[in-house]
Amino acid sequence: MSTAALATAPVVTRTTNRSIARSGVRTPDVVVPAAREDRTAPGGSRGGLVLTRRGRRLLRAAVLTAAASVLAAGLVLLWLAVAAVVAPGAVAGDGGEGVRSGAEVSEAVVTTSVVVGPGDTLWQIARTHAPERDPRSVVDQVVALNSLDSTGVQAGATLLVPTS
Repeated sequence: MSTAALATAPVVTRTTNRSIARSGVRTPDVVVPAAREDRTAPGGSRGGLVLTRRGRRLLRAAVLTAAASVLAAGLVLLWLAVAAVVAPGAVAGDGGEGVRSGAEVSEAVVTTSVVVGPGDTLWQIARTHAPERDPRSVVDQVVALNSLDSTGVQAGATLLVPTS
């Protein structure tokens, strides 16, 4: 063997039965590993990223999640584009044939003008002026007819109230 081969070869020292018998002391086997080879990335470059199996799985999952998000966003945009062509008012929200805001009031409604008194509520007004109807639907119509933000009213306000 050459000296270079001896320098890189592992050094192993073993105790034999004869040496134990001569000295009377047993020493453990000592193994000194050979010089470790440098690990390189598959392309031969040094310092590359080496991922474990778990790391590769997580990276794959992240890429698939990002791709699914992009696909979902694309489908939403496609749906909005088709909706804009088919029903322009539905996307723009201009009150056309599409989405309507607030409660809808059916056909022509017979109304009366009522001045709100102190302590009056929409519920009381609905039960007084349309006793045969469900007060909830009457309150919804009063809110829609008068473009109210809430069901709270102030004394002295004039409201349109459906009577039938």
